[in-house]
Amino acid sequence: MYSKCGTFDDALRVFKGSSGLMDLVSKNAMVAACCRERDMDMASELFWRFSELNDTVSWNTLISGYAQNGCLGKALELFALMGEIGMSILLPPC
Repeated sequence: MYSKCGTFDDALRVFKGSSGLMDLVSKNAMVAACCRERDMDMASELFWRFSELNDTVSWNTLISGYAQNGCLGKALELFALMGEIGMSILLPPC
């Protein structure tokens, strides 16, 4: 909520204060917020921390973030890794 209202610093503070209560939804929301802020280093760090929580939404959030921020090589690399580890990859027909 804080991030979508343009207060990324508040979102980050709330997220860091609730690390003991980490869930997938809040983690994915924070990765998306980092991507919107163009902080791909932090987005990647959050993605890989507690990586056992990651689902298809998590992977797609970071892949999209890389692509939207001009890091196409990283996006493709992560997409390939997603398939290698057995995550479901569904591409709609073009």
